[in-house]
Amino acid sequence: MILLAGERQLATVRSKTYESERNITHVIISIASSWAFSVGVVYSLKACVARDFIVALLYSAVFVSAIVWMMRVRKMNVAKWKGHRGTLQFSQSYQVRENVTSATFLYKCFLIYSVQEVLSWLCALIHLTSRDVIKVPIIEETFGFMFDIIVALASTTLPLSIIRYNEKSRKQFRWLLRKIGAYKNEENAESFVDFEGKQTRIKAADETSIYFNQFKEAWS
Repeated sequence: MILLAGERQLATVRSKTYESERNITHVIISIASSWAFSVGVVYSLKACVARDFIVALLYSAVFVSAIVWMMRVRKMNVAKWKGHRGTLQFSQSYQVRENVTSATFLYKCFLIYSVQEVLSWLCALIHLTSRDVIKVPIIEETFGFMFDIIVALASTTLPLSIIRYNEKSRKQFRWLLRKIGAYKNEENAESFVDFEGKQTRIKAADETSIYFNQFKEAWS
């Protein structure tokens, strides 16, 4: 999450040239950092409740930092777009708009994922405390089971959140459902995302004119 927020921050700072850049070095460093952090967490989890509490607090700090960072990135890009309408180069204007929409949907996904992870860590801490400190088997088994369920749910809720809040992913998902006959096309309504990342429901027939009006306002 921190790495994604950092990538969006980099796209904000280099909005003029980011679209044409090839940041292979940054990608390699990000992947290596993520692996190192994951390995460190795995090897730090020992039979010690105090250490587990510290790890849980660190995770909570990471989640909060990522959410606040992504909120700041979105705010910066919205302010840049509103304050420089008609003065930005086309590629930079496109990149700023992409930063707004991506930061908006990533922020929502971060929030959902963070709530799940915090709940799972709370269940894990209660499980370990009841196992190693207060010795209550029923609490140990209950919260251990809840921890397993919440962690497993993340593999479902996170993709669903991306489909729900990302327009391109949602359209591809609907296309796939249409292919298998599980989704009926809505001819009278469509989802529209404006330059500030806001979504509204419009008639499909009006989509072209609304897009042209958005571009006209952006360049006026």
